[in-house]
Amino acid sequence: MIRPVAQKPGCFGELPGGDGFKFYELLYNGEVYGYGALDFRFKPYCLLHLEISKWTPSIYKEIKGRDWNFAKNIIRALDCYMVVLTKKGNLQNQASYTKLIKTCGFPEPVEFTQSTQEI
Repeated sequence: MIRPVAQKPGCFGELPGGDGFKFYELLYNGEVYGYGALDFRFKPYCLLHLEISKWTPSIYKEIKGRDWNFAKNIIRALDCYMVVLTKKGNLQNQASYTKLIKTCGFPEPVEFTQSTQEI
């Protein structure tokens, strides 16, 4: 289940605030298993920031099925039709995350460095 939250979750501290973002809790059986953020400032692209804190087979099925479809509907409602998935850190020891990316239809992920500075 995806539930909107009013305040930016701590795991997204590096993201700017403002009107171009929507933040979400990801829940399974009432327990938070991660957070999502949508950055729709660059339409028609939508940046999806995803932080998963707990992996189980049931949660994996929840994400790749109902939650991903729900997220796509939210993204479409924001007038975006291209999704760029972003992940903080590297994916070397995150086989579950890499498997999820491929299952949801994303191509092989590439790593990049991002740094933000207020000037």
